[in-house]
Amino acid sequence: MGSLESLKPVAAMVGLNFGYAIMNIMTRSALTGGMSSYVFAAYRQQVAAITVAPFAFFLERKERPPLTLPVFGRIFMLSFIGVLMNQTFYFKGLYLASSTLAGAMENLIPALTFLIAIILGLEKVNMRSIRGEAKLLGTLICVIGALVMTLYKGPLIEKHWPRSLHVGGNHFVIEDWQMGCLYLFGSCICWSAWIIMQVSTIKKYPAQLSLSAMLCFFGAVQCTVVASIIDPDLKTWTIGSNIELLSVLFSGIVCSGIAFCVQTWCISKRGPVFVATFTPLLTVIVAAMATIILHEKVHAGSVVGSVLIIGGLYAVLWGKSKDTVLNEDQLTAMGVAKGLSDSIQGTKSPDLSIDITEPLLAKEASKDLMLRRDGK
Repeated sequence: MGSLESLKPVAAMVGLNFGYAIMNIMTRSALTGGMSSYVFAAYRQQVAAITVAPFAFFLERKERPPLTLPVFGRIFMLSFIGVLMNQTFYFKGLYLASSTLAGAMENLIPALTFLIAIILGLEKVNMRSIRGEAKLLGTLICVIGALVMTLYKGPLIEKHWPRSLHVGGNHFVIEDWQMGCLYLFGSCICWSAWIIMQVSTIKKYPAQLSLSAMLCFFGAVQCTVVASIIDPDLKTWTIGSNIELLSVLFSGIVCSGIAFCVQTWCISKRGPVFVATFTPLLTVIVAAMATIILHEKVHAGSVVGSVLIIGGLYAVLWGKSKDTVLNEDQLTAMGVAKGLSDSIQGTKSPDLSIDITEPLLAKEASKDLMLRRDGK
């Protein structure tokens, strides 16, 4: 029985990654089927806000602090960086490049967050220790991997899959893998910056569900305004196929509400580093599904870059898991608790700052680290 109990978090994380992979494939299909990426982001955030708001309203009625003007401004800016800019870059990159590249680029986020934390003085690196060297070297390898994926396409890797399937109707694909990679890289930078920016906001407004709901709400407003300016034609707002409707609902509900609960439970049981170790699994699942379902071609540059990014990620993870003393800012910033907006982004949000053998540290750190996403 004990053995079966210990497998539950593993099964949950595998299932969660399959959910994110399905969302990635469905979103790519909706975008290549003709749906505007700006309209998709607006609809998705609206669904995410509607999903999270009731839980925030009823579960945090007694502990919700007053919303002051400075805190309001912080939350609005967090939405601008973590929702509007991040999703604009992500969906554009997903459309121009591929689902496989989008999934692989997600592995950059821990390393970029670590790099920004060093620049801002939130993370100290002891180059005389093996773990300090591992973190810095891992970050460098991740960035090199991203550059390889962007600058080197390489020969096509022949595949021998069964006859490919198509999800959705007509596909209008304009492939520009270099621009797509740059957009995806920009999305990762926005997400990493958002993680750093949330530190002070969480301290001033510790009601996590309410904060997440407001991020989704402001993000929905911002995305809707931008989409209305860029795509003013009402026809672009029409959901024209089942795959478009399903992708919006699936990403908003499943990859917000359900993912929020499952991932938080896994962190409480096995710790953030345990969750982070499953990050590359998404890359593998998306690559396989995209090749079979969407007919996506795999090139040598993508494979080499993915291997470098994943290798660098594990070097950073190993270095972080050996840290024994971390302050609260490091826990939040380096934890890659893409926290409040797994509902915003839709890919997972690994926390990298606690040893894999520890569940969550103190109660206070636990509350900060429980901030999980509502959808990409």
